[in-house]
Amino acid sequence: MADTYQGYQVTTANADLPITMEMVRTHLRLDDITSEDLVIQSYVQAAASYIEKMYGVALLTQTIKEYHAGFPADDNIGINLRISPVISITSVKYIDDNGAEQTWSNTLYTTGIVRQTAFVIPKHNQSWPKSQSLPNSVVIEYQA
Repeated sequence: MADTYQGYQVTTANADLPITMEMVRTHLRLDDITSEDLVIQSYVQAAASYIEKMYGVALLTQTIKEYHAGFPADDNIGINLRISPVISITSVKYIDDNGAEQTWSNTLYTTGIVRQTAFVIPKHNQSWPKSQSLPNSVVIEYQA
């Protein structure tokens, strides 16, 4: 099976900025001027969003749902998660052959990191669950 990645969705975003307004004002030499804070804040948010999307990183903690069209055919191939750094895996859910949503037990898979990319893979002597090969039939929720 080729790469099963379908896309991702930020389900819980962090409302904070990756840097403080005081740091931005100091850098811009606007130490005592707050009248432009809303404009500056929108620029910082836009820049942070661009960096996150361009480089696949989470600058602040957020919850991600990542969608895949089934599991890999080979139990020795992991599913690479697109956003890093991954803090924890919340759940791996899938649609089984009967069309019912199942949650894959975290005792059956492990995670790792290679070159800053986190992945999910079955533990030794375990297999990927049988799932339907449909769009979004596997959903991995994690914090990054």
